[in-house]
Amino acid sequence: MLFRSTGVAAPVSEPDVQQPPVEPLPESLPADALGLVPGTIWLADRGQGWELYSNGLRIETTYAVTGQPRDYRIHHRDGAAAADRYSKPAGILFHTSESDLWPLEADFAQQLRRGTAALLRYLQKQQAYNYLIDRFGRVYRIVDDESRAHHAGHSVWARNDEVYLDLNSAFLGVSFESRWDGGRSLPITRAQLIAGRNLTYYLRQRFALAPETCVTHGLTSISPRQGLIGYHRDWARGFPFEAFGLPDLYAVPPPSVALFGFGHDEEFLRAVGERWPGLIAAEQTLADEARQRAVPIEVIRREKQARYREWSIEIGRAHV
Repeated sequence: MLFRSTGVAAPVSEPDVQQPPVEPLPESLPADALGLVPGTIWLADRGQGWELYSNGLRIETTYAVTGQPRDYRIHHRDGAAAADRYSKPAGILFHTSESDLWPLEADFAQQLRRGTAALLRYLQKQQAYNYLIDRFGRVYRIVDDESRAHHAGHSVWARNDEVYLDLNSAFLGVSFESRWDGGRSLPITRAQLIAGRNLTYYLRQRFALAPETCVTHGLTSISPRQGLIGYHRDWARGFPFEAFGLPDLYAVPPPSVALFGFGHDEEFLRAVGERWPGLIAAEQTLADEARQRAVPIEVIRREKQARYREWSIEIGRAHV
């Protein structure tokens, strides 16, 4: 999700274009095989404004810009921050653009094109994602792979002993031109799914990304001031991990809860519908610790959130 984090209004349609008359419904995904995964992905051809890869991935590069270089540190779960600094991405964060959508019908072809073009200009100006996948499955590079994009906000993720707090630098931002619909139906087209899968395989191979670090914005986003998860909720449920060749990260206890004690409110539950298995497990871990120490669970949460603030201060100092 983009527009809530930037504080800037979403791109508007051209003056002579009506707003969408109806809310478009997400396209369903047929339950069929998506083909074999190539063992090696390589650049097959390129031209002015595009790149073509051996797995069929085509990347449009006419909107690509260079941003600030990636530069981040990794914490260990025991609290020690690694001395090394990193400049290569460690994962992928999947988003939805939350922009205006037109029905995928021939009568709206012009509006669809104009809407995507306006969105791309906005994203380029904001350096908001590394990639956008439009509703026809076209992949656009926005911010080059070596640069950080402004896509993650306050977010947390972890793999094994490694904890990531600066996801703008540590993770590539990949957004689908779509709206998240609470996970009740698949809010991307089949063309977007296939293109997203091809892009994921390419980025994973190029940067040796672990599948456990290819996660959604809704699973990582937090509000430090309120001590709550889910400040952004795009893909808080419903991301097709299996179709992307990835493990189900809804089953993994989110470190924002298990490690840093963040909670959730009723408004969050109304939006997502129910807690996912990993969230249930993480909250059970907090409850078990509170019972073992014979203290209220709020004490455990305060302690863990204080740890997050301390680590965030370290991250901030490292960028000075």
